[in-house]
Amino acid sequence: MEQQEEELACMEQRQEELACMEQQEEELACMEQRQEELACMEQRQEELACMEQQEEELACMEQQEEELACMEQRQEELACMEQQEEELACMEQQVLACMEQQEV
Repeated sequence: MEQQEEELACMEQRQEELACMEQQEEELACMEQRQEELACMEQRQEELACMEQQEEELACMEQQEEELACMEQRQEELACMEQQEEELACMEQQVLACMEQQEV
């Protein structure tokens, strides 16, 4: 009888240990899930940082496009001014030629 009680006590202790181990397994599984969620969040942060950098690069490219458009407009204005200078020089020659004819 005493041996049966000891065996029963031993079995109860093993059940408690088993229950404890099962709880530890559940806690471990929970911790692993949290680690996965954390890794996922870190990846999302990296993706967000990458997207922010791409936005900055895009803004930089847009600014460069605006500067290029401005430079092209200035080149057009310069070409227009050069043509006006040529037309003015032509008009000056015509005036000089006309004045020379009047002197003769």
